[in-house]
Amino acid sequence: MMWSRWRQSWYWWTQRSGRGNFYRRSLILVLCITSLPTAIIGYTSYITGRAHIEKEIMRNHDTLLKKTMDRMNDNLAQLELAATQWSLDSRMDARIADMNLKDEYNTTQNLYRFLGLMKGAYPLIDQAQLYLDREDPVIISDSEGIVPIRNELERDIFHTLMKQERGVFWWESLPKGNGKPESTSIALIEKLPSVGEPYGALILYLNRDKLVEMVEEMATDPNGAAFLMSKDGHIVMEMKNMLN
Repeated sequence: MMWSRWRQSWYWWTQRSGRGNFYRRSLILVLCITSLPTAIIGYTSYITGRAHIEKEIMRNHDTLLKKTMDRMNDNLAQLELAATQWSLDSRMDARIADMNLKDEYNTTQNLYRFLGLMKGAYPLIDQAQLYLDREDPVIISDSEGIVPIRNELERDIFHTLMKQERGVFWWESLPKGNGKPESTSIALIEKLPSVGEPYGALILYLNRDKLVEMVEEMATDPNGAAFLMSKDGHIVMEMKNMLN
């Protein structure tokens, strides 16, 4: 009788446990089935939303970069136009090519003032100078006066400017003709006259700090870089990791 009772108890317990397992498995299966569409929708929304956000970030980045580049191009184009207009001023007459500027006091003072006005007209200009391609070439500056170019290497560099085919062009690293070999800068050159046999050139040296600020504005990624490139593809200035 004891054995019979034990068998009945074991049968009842196993049957109940089996039914419990079945119910649990059924409940889990129902939950999985009902949750699957929600999970799919949620994952799809995540992927779609992430792609949309990334696309918007890239679009805003490209828009900002284009605006910055256009602003820089406009500033440099305006400077080129101003240089061309200044070169046509009567004070830049070809007579100054052979004039003894030390004796012609009034003419020299007018040139000083004119160069000073150029420098003050655009914050991007660091120095405005007038180069006269003579047998004994000189640089005229509103801050340093008349400076003879005695260094043979500098003479060759400045004389090379006169051989360029274009009337207005950029020079990446031009000496400032002040006797300091390490004193160079990016410069805008306007030959005088721009058409025909030149007797000199109007030289506008750029303010490096201002130029660096303009280049830095193009860096929108903390791990990225911004650079200024010449038309031939040569990198003139490069700034890396500027926002870190």
